[in-house]
Amino acid sequence: MSVFWRMTLPSAAAAALLLFGGGEVEATNGMNMIGYGAVSPAMGGADLAMVDNATAMNINPAGLCACAAPEFGFGFRLLASRLQHRDSLGNGAHDGEDQLFPLPLLTYAAPIDGTRLTFGFGLFSQGGMGAEFNDLHTPFAAAGLGAYPGQSVPERDDIFSDLRYIKAAPTLAWRSPQGKLKLGASLQFGYVQAAMKYFPHTSVYLPGIGDEAQAGGMTFAGMDLDGLAAFGYGARCGFQYHLGEVTIGGAYLSETELDFRDGSMRLNLSAFELGKVKYDARMTGMNWPRQAGVGISWPAFPWLRLAADLDWIDWSSAMKTVKIRLKEPNHPAAPPTQEIVIPMNWKDQWVYALGLEVRPASDWVLRLGYNHGNSPVPDDTLSPLFPAIVEDHLTAGIGLALGKWQVDLGVEWGLPARQKNRNPDPQVNPFGAGTQERHSQITTHLMLRRYFWPAPAPLPSPLPGNPVEEPSALLPDPGPEGAILTVAIARSEEEGATIDPVAAGATAPAVVAATPALPIPRGGGAVARLEEQIEQVLQQWAGSWSSQHLAAYLACYSERFRPAGNLTPSAWREQRRQRLAQPEWIEVTLKELRFLPWQGEAARVEVVQEYRSSHYHDQVRKRLDLVQENGRWRIVAEYVP
Repeated sequence: MSVFWRMTLPSAAAAALLLFGGGEVEATNGMNMIGYGAVSPAMGGADLAMVDNATAMNINPAGLCACAAPEFGFGFRLLASRLQHRDSLGNGAHDGEDQLFPLPLLTYAAPIDGTRLTFGFGLFSQGGMGAEFNDLHTPFAAAGLGAYPGQSVPERDDIFSDLRYIKAAPTLAWRSPQGKLKLGASLQFGYVQAAMKYFPHTSVYLPGIGDEAQAGGMTFAGMDLDGLAAFGYGARCGFQYHLGEVTIGGAYLSETELDFRDGSMRLNLSAFELGKVKYDARMTGMNWPRQAGVGISWPAFPWLRLAADLDWIDWSSAMKTVKIRLKEPNHPAAPPTQEIVIPMNWKDQWVYALGLEVRPASDWVLRLGYNHGNSPVPDDTLSPLFPAIVEDHLTAGIGLALGKWQVDLGVEWGLPARQKNRNPDPQVNPFGAGTQERHSQITTHLMLRRYFWPAPAPLPSPLPGNPVEEPSALLPDPGPEGAILTVAIARSEEEGATIDPVAAGATAPAVVAATPALPIPRGGGAVARLEEQIEQVLQQWAGSWSSQHLAAYLACYSERFRPAGNLTPSAWREQRRQRLAQPEWIEVTLKELRFLPWQGEAARVEVVQEYRSSHYHDQVRKRLDLVQENGRWRIVAEYVP
């Protein structure tokens, strides 16, 4: 009998431990997903400078600042993975069991009134897949060990793994007064469960088999491990900085130590005439790695945005040496303790991501991406239960604005990857030199977001006997550097349509002094009071737009408002959300406000709007119609006459 087949219990468990990673086979940058939600994966994971929704909590927390109103999100990821194992033991192209893994996430984010802070809380399924190979030819059966009396060596046996990781991420983000700099930080609280089986029906004890110098012969005990759980914590921080039209982003994630406890392992000691012995189990040394990355996004055209990321993942520290400790067996004749030391020796990983976003219409968007990360698993520790070897991903997706809902879909194809273990050491590779693993997968992503626009600030009653507040009382807090006024409308000479300079490339929140009260030709009495109220609404409208407070801005519009052109109301709201979030600085002056003859119950006004930004300057006269709804004036129409 060759020494090739001599195994000890610890070495067999070393191979078995790779099962725990098998639960993360769906994680295709080592044990990391390439993105979260549906926008980021569809962009190939190029998201550090791009992310602008609540999933930023698990990507780059600074992106949470773009949530201009309370929003609730629900995501669902469905993973279909394909595994295949080849070796010289008779397992030719042996497929893993087909499995579908649903992985949900929940998010909530809201700006904190009166501050430049945004708060968020999210639950993310970080993992949730396993590997399962049934009826594998075992090295023990291939070596004919079943012919020896007292051994339990079936011709075929199973291996199985399951790992589930859920993470809670309370987050706080801050933006500077001008909106150029955004900072964010989140705590990362993780809960992990693990289970595995490794040839549970096999038990071998043959003293004297193999090299005589290696006393103890050959020993293997099949394993069935269940109930391991670990709590871990870490922190993620990030920034985004707007440099003209370009946005630069970066994020850092600390390492999360995972101490798995409360597990039970059943060792098959039938060859020792002890049956299956139950041990208490604990595992340490399998941690979640620290990670650092930088990214850039650039709106090359109003309809096209490009993004790129570079990430470094410190696998060499997180997955170096793992230990399993067993104690308190339920059989008095069993060994009282065992310690299993497993060298993993993973390599650090560099990940490159590219993405683009195309907006053919205002209410929907197309996304494409590519992601590459070199395999962190060394050839000589590769196992069929941990083939985290996918390196290349092609991604695509679509986003739709449906009123107060945003729907995003994405699909991610992990291209087939193959890797061989040529290690002849049976202590590490019991399947023999030349073992090959193959891994590919398809992941589908769905994300639903619901926005909750608050009601507008109360305005004075239109009744003639009520006092009228000063206009400044309704303006947003200007902060130490003054209010920002943004009204960006221009006339198209060719079509006479209303054009937003932001769409034409203007990117700008500029800080200016608050606009003084506009001169109004008063009619006296009740009419004068109504005109003052309308003036206050316009100040509130301009101020909220200027400070990029989307919720307050949209609250100035009537539910009956119909945008110009072919835009639906839902498409228009999504367009405004994006364009208020993107500019770096804008400066607008309102002047020459005058009231036109009333149209039924609607007030009609004209105002000259002077627009300035780093890329655009224009002045136009605009007409607005306002109606009373529940005692408040709201805009029902706006156009360039």
